[in-house]
Amino acid sequence: MIINKFLQPSNQATGLFQLTLPVAIYFGIQSGAGWAWWMAAVFFWGIVYTVIGNNVGLHRFFSHGHFNVSKPVEYLLLWLGCMVGVGGPVSYAMTHVVHHKYPDTEFDPHGPIRGRRSWLMSYQKTVDPDETPVFSRRVIVLNAKYEWTHKYYVPFVLSNAGILWLIDVKVFLFLWAIPASAACWGIGWAVWRQHIGLTPQNHPNHRYEPVYEGLHLNHHLWPMAPNTAVNPKEIDWTYQASRLLRPTYNWQGQPNRNDQETNRT
Repeated sequence: MIINKFLQPSNQATGLFQLTLPVAIYFGIQSGAGWAWWMAAVFFWGIVYTVIGNNVGLHRFFSHGHFNVSKPVEYLLLWLGCMVGVGGPVSYAMTHVVHHKYPDTEFDPHGPIRGRRSWLMSYQKTVDPDETPVFSRRVIVLNAKYEWTHKYYVPFVLSNAGILWLIDVKVFLFLWAIPASAACWGIGWAVWRQHIGLTPQNHPNHRYEPVYEGLHLNHHLWPMAPNTAVNPKEIDWTYQASRLLRPTYNWQGQPNRNDQETNRT
């Protein structure tokens, strides 16, 4: 049924959510909230939704399966990942599989191949399995566990946003609407920046930028490495953040596996 497409994740829905950012900021200003609420919004944008929800959750845990966590932590990552607004585990992993298989080609869903306008996710390429078949054991596993978050993604996000609204309008604005929509803009920009020149790039300032994943070339070379800091003086901030969750890592894809022994948890 065509209505099902409106319930599932889509680039159009994410793009629409991104466009609500100035409206959310306006209402945040009108709310008379103090500086603490704005600082909370910055923290939720950079750490809660971008680093934990997107980088650690949707990317490293769900899409790549770099580690295992306890059930409560898994459910927290599921909630935060979905509430970012870019999709759930199934749609995110499916898009990411295609991105790794066809980086910087016409089949790549995002990045410079789509132009700067793809910072607004409505202009990213929708992954159509009929056009670009996705054969991935990981996607099959995720679909078996989280199919419901794909089928009913939009109602899930909106119902949870409604609960935040009922708790307090400022909670809704500063702990979700503003930071999550800003995170969507940042993620759209990051995947564009990570492939400047139509090739995966390590950003020169990766050591000083904890929010976005700067060692992207390393990630494409060793996609199953939990720690992309494989060379001296590199820092994988997403890996460091994931350690806070006390996970059990899968080190089989780590090129310098012996160097990671002391980091096992």
